[in-house]
Amino acid sequence: MYREGRGVNQDHKKAFELLQNSARQGNAPAQCNLSIYYMDGKLVEPNHTEAHRLMNLAADQGDSFAITQLGFFHAAGVGKVDRKL
Repeated sequence: MYREGRGVNQDHKKAFELLQNSARQGNAPAQCNLSIYYMDGKLVEPNHTEAHRLMNLAADQGDSFAITQLGFFHAAGVGKVDRKL
């Protein structure tokens, strides 16, 4: 909600902090959203390795958005292919 400003004032810093806490607890949607911050370089330096790592964590939990995003990452040459098909 803070990232998009839905029902609250948009606050990327607050969103980032909340996503970090939730991602550490294994929440796949939070890992996906945090990955996007690292891909876009919002609030943090762009870090494609971290973005890829987070998206992998979410994909390993079966998150369909993460699995799709990893396909886009790989097509664009982001990160390394470290998953066995």
